[in-house]
Amino acid sequence: MRRVSVLLCSLFLTACATSGEPQDTHGVIITTNVEIAKCEPIGKFFGHSSAYGVFAGSGFAAAKESAMKQAAANGATHITWEEETVRYGSTSVTGIAGKCS
Repeated sequence: MRRVSVLLCSLFLTACATSGEPQDTHGVIITTNVEIAKCEPIGKFFGHSSAYGVFAGSGFAAAKESAMKQAAANGATHITWEEETVRYGSTSVTGIAGKCS
């Protein structure tokens, strides 16, 4: 029983400690609303993950990575996060991307 408790506590703490930042940014730099306004607009990009609740941190990381991958494929160099949402069953982000010099 003690092993199960230790395992569950470890999993819970790991899930809570996840930063929510993507591991692979696909060359896109996260910036502020002020800085993105100075860039050539590329568009809005959406990311989604089925992770939520105590796993929302890793869900945000996956959703951001997905949005950044799409933005990079469309020529964006920078992105700022407009909306981050956690709902029952999912985590999602909306980013505004631009090409900055």
